[in-house]
Formats: sequence, structure tokens, C-alpha cells
Amino acid sequence: MLNLLLEKALNSKSGFQKGDIMEKKKILVVEDDQDTIDIYKEILDKEYDLLVAEDTKKARELLEKHKPDLMILDIILPEESGDAFLAQIKDSNKYKRLKVLAVTVLGDVTYELCKIDPDVVSISKPFDKAKLLKTIKDMM
Repeated sequence: MLNLLLEKALNSKSGFQKGDIMEKKKILVVEDDQDTIDIYKEILDKEYDLLVAEDTKKARELLEKHKPDLMILDIILPEESGDAFLAQIKDSNKYKRLKVLAVTVLGDVTYELCKIDPDVVSISKPFDKAKLLKTIKDMM
């Protein structure tokens, strides 16, 4: 039934074309605080396909497997800092174009992170939910 409705919509004069139905954009969240992860899910889960890594080891696995459109990166992480992780992945041609939003309690770290990736965007924790959503939409 759904396929029939979809085919009918594609064939109608509604402006739909084959290929117009798109997958959700993927966002990799690299964050070790569960409360913050829950906030990201609350804000972003309906519009984006969220992948969550609580450390950089898991983040590497998810980057390789899922090829996200954007990475939200905490800077203070267990075992390896977010900025060291960013420097490592941006050193690879594979991730040069990955968009990165750094979110940290350290304040605006854009200047420091721009030495690693000139296109990185940074916002402070705690963040305003509307500002976070707008920043992500602007980056996509």
C-alpha cells in the first residue's frame, strides 16, 4: 500500500521526482556525559540519524562504518582529548571534509581548534538548545 502511494506521488504533478526521498543526515556525537547525550537525543533525534560514542575509540569505529555528515565533539573526554582526536582524524584525507561542532565547558575554543581545522565551529556548554539547532542547520 505504501509503495503504491509513493509511486502515485512520484508520478503526480506534485513536483516529486525519484530520488527526492532522502535519508536523514547523520550526526556523530562524541560525548561522555549521559545527561548531555540525552539532551542531544531530545533535540536532534527526530530530524537526524544520531550515532553516539562515549570515547574516541568508539568514535573512530563509527566514523569508519557510518561516514557521518557532522560530528559534535566534546573536548574533555576520557583517555584522549577531543582536540587530539580532531587533529588525528583531520590529518587523514578521508575526514578532511567532515564538519565538526566542538561543544565544551572550556568556552569558545574556535581559535585554538581552527589551527587544526579552519572550518570548525565551537559553542560553550551549557548551550542554548535553539542556538545548537540553528548552528547545526547552518553547518549542514
